[in-house]
Amino acid sequence: MSIKLREIFKPEYVQKEFYTGGHIEWTPDGHNLLCQCGPRVSILDIETTTLVDTIPQRTGSVKTGDEEDEEDECTDSVITFTLDPTSKNLITSHKSGLLCTWDWNERKLTKSWRHLHKGPVIKLAITSDQIIASGGTDSIIRLWQSEKAHCLHALHGAQGNISALTFLQLPNSEFWLFAADMQCEIHVWSCDDGKHLFKLQGHFSTVTELTFYKKQYLISCGRDKVVILWDLESKLQLKMVALYDCLETMVVLPEEGFYLQDLDNELKNTHIIPNGVCVAVGGENGRLHIWDVKNNIPILKESNADSQSIKSTKSITNMIFNETRSTLAICYVDNTITLQSFGPQHSKLTVC
Repeated sequence: MSIKLREIFKPEYVQKEFYTGGHIEWTPDGHNLLCQCGPRVSILDIETTTLVDTIPQRTGSVKTGDEEDEEDECTDSVITFTLDPTSKNLITSHKSGLLCTWDWNERKLTKSWRHLHKGPVIKLAITSDQIIASGGTDSIIRLWQSEKAHCLHALHGAQGNISALTFLQLPNSEFWLFAADMQCEIHVWSCDDGKHLFKLQGHFSTVTELTFYKKQYLISCGRDKVVILWDLESKLQLKMVALYDCLETMVVLPEEGFYLQDLDNELKNTHIIPNGVCVAVGGENGRLHIWDVKNNIPILKESNADSQSIKSTKSITNMIFNETRSTLAICYVDNTITLQSFGPQHSKLTVC
């Protein structure tokens, strides 16, 4: 029996792999999502869900899959990255021991230098003033002036790998740097003189995320299954919320309110206006928790990841919220990303 082929279909577009696990970041305008992909940073257009570019860029000629693999093997792999709040510069840390500054608009390398750490740089943070913090595995955090690639301070006090790193700009425009280490302690330095100001103790396992609310509170979560609310003025622990999940990531939700959409059928399209500090957290069991940590009140707990098989493949590894789009990007251990809207318009999209 012969089979006649009536039509041959040619693909109009082939979506290439754009996320292989690791770090992700929104652009402030919400138009693009930056994803770690092998040795590069992929740039995903959210409106069309297409891969528009990579950093470093590939060579211009069209290549087969094998040729692209060979090119990737010769590329200095990106370990982590961060985009500055003004969308001017993208900072990347590389396997070769280099820190690189890229012009975001031109996608071109503007400066590269040795990071001076003993071992890889696994955490990066940057201020709007282009001050870079690099945290490695050598217990040292370095502050850099990006334009001159000049090391301003080597910050001491942390022990082991840096598990979380973030800046806070105070009302007087001074910057503090917060970092968590392998001793489960949170250290704070002044960026003006590099002085170690204080440390916070309360976690008993790796601290995985640090975030702020109104420059008044610090919220931390970790693999000890708790979220802690700290008062920055008194430097005291205000609340400890047990969520019984090894937490990997956390974001603060808008204080003016948000919509739950299809996360919960009973609360669908409900406008939640927080009375306290609302955070979304995720971790090993793959559930998204939304909690008012100031008042210790649960708002939402997803219930679609109960089985061990789902837990092993759908653990949440990273989340990041974009205020412009009111959208939360949720990364899972199987390298899928779900975009969940918290705005008034219903929207949920999973990209693989």
